[in-house]
Amino acid sequence: MNKKDPIQKKYQQTLDRVERLKEELLKKHQKRFTEEPPQKISLLNHLPKNSFYKQYVSHIADLCWLPESTTFLIGLSIFSSIASRAYHVRFADGDMLPIGLYAVAEHPPGTGKSRCMGIFSGPFYEFYKGTASVEQKPVLFVSSCTPEGLEKTLDGTLGHFSAVSAEQGLIDTLFGGMYKQAGAKNNNELVLKAFTGEWVSSQRVTRAGYTGRVSGGISVFAQNGTVETILQTSNGTGLADRFLMLSEPDMLGIRDHKRKFERDEAMDDKYKALCYGIAQRGLVSPSSFEETRGLTFSDNAYELIAEFGNKLEPMLKTGEQFGSNYLRGACGKAPIQVMKIAANLSLLNGGSTLGVIWDDYVIQAINIFNDLLIASYHMAVKKEVIGTEAQESAIIAYLDKKGRRSKTEIQHACRYHPAFKELEHPKAEVGKVVDDMLARQIILRIGGTGASIYVA
Repeated sequence: MNKKDPIQKKYQQTLDRVERLKEELLKKHQKRFTEEPPQKISLLNHLPKNSFYKQYVSHIADLCWLPESTTFLIGLSIFSSIASRAYHVRFADGDMLPIGLYAVAEHPPGTGKSRCMGIFSGPFYEFYKGTASVEQKPVLFVSSCTPEGLEKTLDGTLGHFSAVSAEQGLIDTLFGGMYKQAGAKNNNELVLKAFTGEWVSSQRVTRAGYTGRVSGGISVFAQNGTVETILQTSNGTGLADRFLMLSEPDMLGIRDHKRKFERDEAMDDKYKALCYGIAQRGLVSPSSFEETRGLTFSDNAYELIAEFGNKLEPMLKTGEQFGSNYLRGACGKAPIQVMKIAANLSLLNGGSTLGVIWDDYVIQAINIFNDLLIASYHMAVKKEVIGTEAQESAIIAYLDKKGRRSKTEIQHACRYHPAFKELEHPKAEVGKVVDDMLARQIILRIGGTGASIYVA
């Protein structure tokens, strides 16, 4: 068609106008912090080329058709849940800290979650089966249990637990969502305290409780929606703050099932040897948390961790990127997460023989946690846990339920919603969002100023 054809010209003008309108709309409603998905997260980029764990994760991710960062996080958390029975690290002031990580990743069914978890946990199972009689063995991994059931295992493990599952059922049972009565509080005390090796002393009417310091690791790689479950279950307790979370795009629809991929037996053997070394120390002769071997950091490493904390601090103010309660809590645990990640990276590269965690691992851990923190922010926005979309959804849900309501009624009710209540002036913020939604005709007003409002 001729370029000067009037019909073609009119068509092009229309396309240009649509694009301009889209750009104007984007600018108009752009939030203070971008809510567009970040560039593809790549945690392995922070590890050197000669890192064994980097090479092994890349190998397993290819084998299982999974994203490398998700594979990295799940493998690290499984390993840490047993390594925590053998080693600990210390804060700068000397207090002990378990190295068990809490991690959750989500993928749809049929994406190789169980296979991935089986590869990373397999050597521990093999070692476990080859040791003493069942009566003498501590519980290895639990895949589904209530808090009370988990507590029963602590005597045999001297206060340690390893919760690993490719099903959301572990979250539902462990945190009470499946069995608790309506209105009952979640019994998360054990999981909360085990993250930092705190003391528990439980007394039960029907059975003996457990008294002592506890430590543990949790690794869940389950269906989509698992992250929301943890966020909802947390309910201000700090549970969600302790989890490293990832929700990466899956590879369904692009996999080539004819592709041949051979296992690298040398790498498998090396990973197996690392796991056996950990298991020998942590399972054959179980130690209480206080008796585990300490891994140390240099003064410079503690300084690096403190500098990272200072970098995050300005972003914790109300209205800033990490100003929500969930992300504030996650940022507050940055030193803990960095030390845990660094310790496990060191152990996965043979650091158990040294007893000292090199500064390089601390730098790697800082960069890894920083990426996970940013990913958590974008994930929380996408899942409407925080951000303008979460606020608008709260108002629409209220009006859907209650019908026509005045602006004052909306402000009074919605200011207590999680999307608003942690803001400095929640009632005023509800009013601003209502005004914006009216201007964009997401909701409509019947009558004059102050009249009832309903959802369009």
